[in-house]
Amino acid sequence: EEEHILHLRQGQREGREWKRERERDSFRDMWRGDREMQTCRERKRKMQIRQMDIQRQRDEERDRETDREMLRDMQRDRDIDAETSRERHKYMHRKAETHKETVKERHSKYPQK
Repeated sequence: EEEHILHLRQGQREGREWKRERERDSFRDMWRGDREMQTCRERKRKMQIRQMDIQRQRDEERDRETDREMLRDMQRDRDIDAETSRERHKYMHRKAETHKETVKERHSKYPQK
C-alpha cells in the first residue's frame, strides 16, 4: 500500500512537472506569437512609411511640374505683352508720322497768312 501511495505521489509529481512544462511551452509560444505579430506590425508600418514617401515624392514632382508650367505660361504672357507693346509703339509712331505729313501737306496747300 505504501508503494502504491509512493507510486501515486510520483505520478502526481510527474503530472505537475508535465503541466509546468506545458505552461512554459505555451508561454514561449505566446511570446513567440507576440514577437511575430510585432515584427509583422513593424513590417507593415515600414511599408506604409515607404508608400507615404513614394506618394510625397510624386506629389512634390507634380508640384514642381505645375510650377514649371506656370512659369512657362507667365513667360509666354510677358513675351506676348512685350510684342503687343512693340506693335502698339510702331503703330503710334506711324500714326504720328502720317499726322506730320498730313499737317505739312495741309500747310503747303493752304499757307498761313
